[in-house]
Amino acid sequence: MTDWRSDTGKALRSLSRFGAADLRYPRAAQVEDVLAEVLRRIGAGPGPGRTVLLVIGDRPPHPPAPDGDVVRCPRRHDWRSLLGELEVRPDVALAAVRDQPAAPGGAAWARIGGTALKPLDTVDADALAAQLGLTAPPNGGIPVPLAC
Repeated sequence: MTDWRSDTGKALRSLSRFGAADLRYPRAAQVEDVLAEVLRRIGAGPGPGRTVLLVIGDRPPHPPAPDGDVVRCPRRHDWRSLLGELEVRPDVALAAVRDQPAAPGGAAWARIGGTALKPLDTVDADALAAQLGLTAPPNGGIPVPLAC
């Protein structure tokens, strides 16, 4: 198993195992697969630290059940229930950045990002990091001791 909290190269190699989206629904994002993997890796109870999941994209996740011509997730993951498990965890913060706010799947992205849903063209990385508790807010104090 690759340490998912390691460098970018290792993280990208680990993510490559998800493969391409089902070709019958080429506009789907594999958000549900990522949510399932995050839940698997952080386990059932609170971990030693805090997990921040930032999802960037604009495609909707696969629907939890077939919807006309749109197929469900090939791995049978339901993004709504997986996200529900993450939303109730005090050791998890969620955020999303959408490339195209008017693209289909807005309701899914609004739920995934919650109060931390930002459009790509106006996202302020410093403000988002402070909102997620990753950095001190501007003009705010720095908590001591610092843990890196």
